[in-house]
Amino acid sequence: MKGKDYLLKYQFSDCGRSKRYISATKMALTNKFKKADELFKEWNVLMIVRNPIDRLISGFMQLCYYRTWLKKNEDYCYHCNKNITCFVDRLYNELVNVANKEKIPNQFNDYHFYPQTWQCEYYKYKKNYNYLKYPSKDKNIFYGNLMKELKKSGVALEHINFLSNKVKTFNTFHTTTGKKDTKNYKESLFKNTKLIRKICSIFYYDFIEFGFEFPKACEGIPVLVNNTV
Repeated sequence: MKGKDYLLKYQFSDCGRSKRYISATKMALTNKFKKADELFKEWNVLMIVRNPIDRLISGFMQLCYYRTWLKKNEDYCYHCNKNITCFVDRLYNELVNVANKEKIPNQFNDYHFYPQTWQCEYYKYKKNYNYLKYPSKDKNIFYGNLMKELKKSGVALEHINFLSNKVKTFNTFHTTTGKKDTKNYKESLFKNTKLIRKICSIFYYDFIEFGFEFPKACEGIPVLVNNTV
């Protein structure tokens, strides 16, 4: 199938909200599998993970600082506005309540801010997942590895070439990486030892499971949010 024919058949909107699932089990059932184990036997399931601090800052800048695409009455920042210390404290409190089964997870914030090890029933099925690290800067290696995964899954070369060209030339409209204010927030965050340690405690298992390096300030931190969700 040629590139433009591929685009006609598979619209990028197909990757929108209708393809999001609250669990691997739900994904399996929706796609006509009786259980998740059957899905994993047939599908190559790939997790795209990101450095927890970069991911947190990116989401905070998009939703709290720039408020990209948000309506006036929309708020996903715990009424903290642009105060990242307030935001992290309230995110932490929410996660503790979720971990203790005292609060139902907020699905929007789950997607942007909850630990990545809480996604997709990770601990139940982690042996079935392959994962790639999404970098904040040079993405060429990431894109190359992504195309290798597609090839391994049997995607036709012409489709891979089409997708490779698209991902390398398409810019995400809500990206905050590289903006001056984002750099300033990140620098101030790393100067606040108490805050950065709290962030590391929230995402402790993301660092461990996916092999991200802890900031020096986070050495020896206690784990304040467990990994049982």
